Amino acid sequence: MQIDHGVSRWWQGLTVAVISMLIAGAIGCGDSITAPSDPVPVAAFDGPRNGEFLIVEFTGTVNEGTLILPPDLEGIIAPGGSVKGRFILDPTIPDASPDSTIGVYTELRPGYGMSLTIGGAHLESDPHSPRFTVQVMDDHIFGIAPDGMDRFGLMSFANTPLLPSTVVPTVFQIFLSDPSKNAFDTDALPALPLDLTAFKGTMFAVGRIATLIGESPRVSVGFDIDTMTLVEHVYPLTVSFYPRSLRLHDRSLWLAVRLQVAATAPSELDPASLRLVGGVGPSPDPPFGRDRDRDGILEDWFLLFPRFGLDPYLNVGMHELKLEGRLRTGELVRGWGQVSVRRGIP
Repeated sequence: MQIDHGVSRWWQGLTVAVISMLIAGAIGCGDSITAPSDPVPVAAFDGPRNGEFLIVEFTGTVNEGTLILPPDLEGIIAPGGSVKGRFILDPTIPDASPDSTIGVYTELRPGYGMSLTIGGAHLESDPHSPRFTVQVMDDHIFGIAPDGMDRFGLMSFANTPLLPSTVVPTVFQIFLSDPSKNAFDTDALPALPLDLTAFKGTMFAVGRIATLIGESPRVSVGFDIDTMTLVEHVYPLTVSFYPRSLRLHDRSLWLAVRLQVAATAPSELDPASLRLVGGVGPSPDPPFGRDRDRDGILEDWFLLFPRFGLDPYLNVGMHELKLEGRLRTGELVRGWGQVSVRRGIP
């Protein structure tokens, strides 16, 4: 990428000059602001605040097996009813199992796990304290498979109530099984989405939500998995704002944003795709920044966003502003940065 520090309009050039003085020290000291690590609610189950992750969606159908429902779910879930859900996992998470025939990938961080809409009911992994495990078996021998089996399993052990009921399922799982042992050659996390034709057959691509025997009220629902689709591969952005303190109704023309993209070269970012707080796009002028190792790639990007476009989203206090965009290869990038807002002139 050609690094261009210039801008096309004289008044923007003045703004850039002032902002560049503020930035010069910031690049050197690396004092970027990242979103806090405290657990936060996950809106629409769309993934964690920090970290790389995949979003995979699936569809299915409630099967004709045993169906046990509390009174407040009768008529809401029925055989033949539709199933739609998603799971969110970190493709870089390490295997916790020393056994070479079974990989165990456990996630305890907020934002990872599964969600499911089944008929008119909805269930999610606990958004604050999930206990979500991905299991990959490769010729693994266990109780129901004395000759070994390949299997991909998703298990959520800490869940929300199955709304609109108050019952909390202890079991929330999906298993894609291949008794022929041809689905996997290793216990590593496979590329997603999986080819479901490798798991076709009676009870070979199924899910289940249930309470345990003895728990009350009881619920038990089985469903078949029909489709699986990779929706997003998301990379985290580190986001900082300059200046970090704003005034309401400020007449400044621009807000500078410093970006760093994890796990991929920042030059792969598509600047025109970036949107701050959902709808504010950047200046069309080229990004500017520093090429630390002189390889032609900007390690830090700085872009300008119109200050007036942010006023509808701000009030006095601390704010975490969300920035989203895409790499040139199509993957989603997103991050949050902090900015404080003071009273201004109406």
